[in-house]
Amino acid sequence: MRRITALMLLIASVSAYPNDMPGCDLTGGLAVDPNCLEPETDDGYRLLFREVTASLPEKDQKAIYAALASGLAEDGESFMDLDCVDVSLRHAKATGAKYPPSTSNCRAMYSVTMVDLNGDGVSEVFVKGGSSYKSRRLDSSIWLFVKDGGGSYTPHFGFPATEYRILRSKNKGFSDIRFVGDSFCEPIWRWDGKAYSHYKNVPTRKGAC
Repeated sequence: MRRITALMLLIASVSAYPNDMPGCDLTGGLAVDPNCLEPETDDGYRLLFREVTASLPEKDQKAIYAALASGLAEDGESFMDLDCVDVSLRHAKATGAKYPPSTSNCRAMYSVTMVDLNGDGVSEVFVKGGSSYKSRRLDSSIWLFVKDGGGSYTPHFGFPATEYRILRSKNKGFSDIRFVGDSFCEPIWRWDGKAYSHYKNVPTRKGAC
């Protein structure tokens, strides 16, 4: 029960993104709430970025970790998908099922890779992993975080995929990215100047797309 209570508190702490809060306009000349600059999280961001901490400021680590909506699990070596935990709790209350419910499918693991996709000296951040709740039968999703004009990392993708490949082809300075799933039709996403969007599909066997 203590673990479930702690996870519920974590859900509340990351449910609102910093830029949605009053006083978070960094251009308005007003005092800025500290949470706008550094989201409140548990220490899971240290685990998430333990292999790359020297190359990414703590503020950015916390912002990316908060965007994943995960909390540090009781074992201290894995994560819990807080959206999954929230849904499980709500379903149990609504249906009268056993409470607290099992959250085994909410367990999540992540790996982080930093790559400069456009050669500007600022690394983009790939996050691979997640829970079976979000990734379904693939048990893996992929996120990409790109620093915007305001200096904040913003999420792209976040959909189920087992692998990604950075291609030699580019558009508007950024590399194209190809994703691998569980089909013989693999999508390529391309940078349009502001964000990545679906560009085309590539069949890995005749007629697959």
